[in-house]
Amino acid sequence: TGTATITVFVMATIAALFFLLVDMVLSNIVQLVLGLGG
Repeated sequence: TGTATITVFVMATIAALFFLLVDMVLSNIVQLVLGLGG
């Protein structure tokens, strides 16, 4: 049904944004650690 499709699409969008945010945070942490180590 259309409702299920919309629900899956919304969940996928939220998951993508969440992983993008986590990736940005981890990237900043890695740069900080490398900066301190170097």
